[in-house]
Amino acid sequence: MGSITIPVLLEVLRQDGTNESLFDAFTQLIEILIMNDDTGVQFSEMLAKESSFLMTYAHFLGLKRTHSKAILVFKRLVLASQNCRAFIQQGILSGSVSLNAIIALLQCDFVLLDELIIILINLSRGNRDIQTLSIYAGCIEIVLSLVENEGGILLGDNRTEKCFDLVGTLLEGNSTGQKYFAGQHEFQVMLKLLDGIEKDAMYSSRSRRNISAYFEVMNIFLIGDGSDIVLMQNQICSGIFENVVYFALFYEIESASSVMGNLLFQNDIIRHKVLSELIDGEEIINLLISKSLQ
Repeated sequence: MGSITIPVLLEVLRQDGTNESLFDAFTQLIEILIMNDDTGVQFSEMLAKESSFLMTYAHFLGLKRTHSKAILVFKRLVLASQNCRAFIQQGILSGSVSLNAIIALLQCDFVLLDELIIILINLSRGNRDIQTLSIYAGCIEIVLSLVENEGGILLGDNRTEKCFDLVGTLLEGNSTGQKYFAGQHEFQVMLKLLDGIEKDAMYSSRSRRNISAYFEVMNIFLIGDGSDIVLMQNQICSGIFENVVYFALFYEIESASSVMGNLLFQNDIIRHKVLSELIDGEEIINLLISKSLQ
């Protein structure tokens, strides 16, 4: 049924892209087909492989009156299978689906932000081309503004953690993207997200997860070698080192400990700076060593 009906509906939609009722019927049909326990994955892959479907459906992602329904179905397609995701990635790289249009939806208050973030995480994971395109399209800048709008690291909800997961996914294994982002104003914005942290505060489990996700992103910049890594180490050290120490040693956040270890044990200049300029520098080093041996 689907293989016959869908091409007919696609043709009608292409000819009358303003017909909201028709799009609703089309979306309902797709939902039925892709959620079927027996044939859902098969239909999902059939749809994702069809460039005319991706191009037509992507058009409705950007329309205010229809994009919420379109996003939910699009997310199901992205998550349906590895093959399905690969077909959609090919559609993005070939121009059938506008990645910029999807990213732009993050700035709309009325869209399903969590679903969009999940879509972008899954489409960019392990795909360096889509990672880089997303970074150049300003995705990280938009996501960091979402974090600030949610109340920052400490007051943000689970969306804040997802935002950092997306930033990390875009940067991980992507040296080109890391170098580009590190030279942008947004990197300094990210460093400043820890400004105003209160010492000896009782942080909620949600705040701790957000903080952990934040340091996981920072640690991405510290893995590897070469002058770029040293430059990043120095920027992070000068920007947030005291907070790194604070959360690593006193709150025992594992990702903060990883950042601290990379800063201290891979960079002689930073280690000397800590020992010579911080009053309790030697105490910090000894405490870190003792913790690593536990």
